[in-house]
Amino acid sequence: TDVTLFDTTIFTADNRGACSNSPTGRCLPFNPFTEKPVEGVNWQKGPNFGKAVNQFGFQQPRTFLVSFGLRF
Repeated sequence: TDVTLFDTTIFTADNRGACSNSPTGRCLPFNPFTEKPVEGVNWQKGPNFGKAVNQFGFQQPRTFLVSFGLRF
């Protein structure tokens, strides 16, 4: 899957994102070696995370081709 076809925005303390469950309203930094990151406190998915960014992010519909010949 090509990640350029989907929105992959993640808010963290590095990009000064807003986290909904954080006491300060901003994402809190964490030490990945000693702490487990918590969604909503240390990081938050963007509002359009996982959605297609253009028409190429959608799968082609299934198509059927039926052909037959008549001889008389």
